[in-house]
Amino acid sequence: MTVVTSSQDTKTIELCQQFDVRCVITDAWYKRNSPCNKGAAMNVALQEMQPSGWLLSVDADIILLPPPSGLTPEFDPTCMYGARRRMCDEATRWSQCLRERDYIDLPMSSLPPVYAKRGKNGKRGKKKVWGHRPTCNPVGLQGYFQLWHYGSYPLRMQECIGANSYDVELGLKFSDDKRWLVPWPHYFVIHLGLPKVNWLGRKTEHWDMDPIPNGDLEMVAKSYYEFFRHDVK
Repeated sequence: MTVVTSSQDTKTIELCQQFDVRCVITDAWYKRNSPCNKGAAMNVALQEMQPSGWLLSVDADIILLPPPSGLTPEFDPTCMYGARRRMCDEATRWSQCLRERDYIDLPMSSLPPVYAKRGKNGKRGKKKVWGHRPTCNPVGLQGYFQLWHYGSYPLRMQECIGANSYDVELGLKFSDDKRWLVPWPHYFVIHLGLPKVNWLGRKTEHWDMDPIPNGDLEMVAKSYYEFFRHDVK
């Protein structure tokens, strides 16, 4: 596991030290006077990590759940994999989910819309994601969960002013037939807070609440490791 943050984020740095988690500290987040150049920061981390196998990139507001047990689906190293997500926009709701260990009532977010815009002649063109991206497959374009074999595709992130397009550009490097949802039935991740709000740097308030039990975090980490233990990074 590797956490990427800036030198100003002292709480995250201290937390990584406490749990012996590798932390890449870089101010490339602010490269070219950007409020959140996530692509540049990710490139610094990739240079330091030197991954050679499967790589899973997730956002800081994402909670990973363990993959279903007893399944051994094959992952294609030429593909990009995404996942569905359930939304939890309030701290009190998340506290309730932790107490009850029940996430199924959280609303499921839709994948990016696919539609065709009308041209000046009034006719509709080809269907595209968000109406303008050059693809009709909405999977694998969102940075909250992007899984691919870095050893096969050592891709760099595009540097952008904010965190709202580097992930799309990364996903588009895989053709429509090479982007899939992870082959785990009914799998989803959990998104904490409102979407899109922090694309230009953190705007949301910190949630003052009890942390997730260490045992839960270890279980998730081990379960992912077991799936990709031959060449995981």
